This record gives sequence, C-alpha cells and structure tokens, in this order.
Amino acid sequence: MQAQQAEIVKCLFKMAWADGEASEEEVEVLSRLMTRLGIPLSERIIAMDGGLSEPEQGQDHIEDLLPDRESRLQAMEMLLAVCFSDQQLAPQEVSYIEDLSRRLGISAPELEALRQRAMGALG
Repeated sequence: MQAQQAEIVKCLFKMAWADGEASEEEVEVLSRLMTRLGIPLSERIIAMDGGLSEPEQGQDHIEDLLPDRESRLQAMEMLLAVCFSDQQLAPQEVSYIEDLSRRLGISAPELEALRQRAMGALG
C-alpha cells in the first residue's frame, strides 16, 4: 500500500471509530472505498483486521500526503461516506470532520457539496 493510500485508510478507520464503535455499515463502506483506492485484497484484509480490532490511535498527517486540491476533496468525500453510512452523526464525527476540513483547506460550501455527493452515493 502506498503512503498516500495508507494515510487515507488510517483516516477512514479513525472516522469509523470516532463515535466509539465501527458499525456494520461503516465497515461495508470502508471495504468498498479500499477497493476503489486500488488496494489489493491481501492488503485490504490486513488493514481491515488491524483497523477493526482497535480504534486508530495517534495524529494523522493526511494534509502532508495529499498535496493537491483534487486528492484532498476526494479523500474528504470518502470520509463523509463513512461518516454518514450508519445514518447517525455523533459529535466526535463532526469534530473530526471539522478538524480535517480546516487542515485540508476545504470551505463550508465545498464540504456541504461533498456531503451531498457522499450521501447520494450511499443511496
């Protein structure tokens, strides 16, 4: 797994665990997103095993590994898909999204547009 992919996956797991538990819906979306990122099955299995056994710890550095605007917007859309997949929005998830959007330089209107796209993709 490339460093950029690994950092996005780390953030996806942090989002899934933000409310204290990774729901079945979040796990399903995580799996689909890792496939979309082009992560090979063997690496997805390892990542899922590690990421679901305990909450992701430590600070992520996604802003350092996503230098261009498009990759930042795509990563945020993926994070929002995980966030809204279980149809519940916990305060911890809101805090994490706010922190990431600030660090990635994503405005409130952009964040709303990404939320709508992510919600549309979830069905």
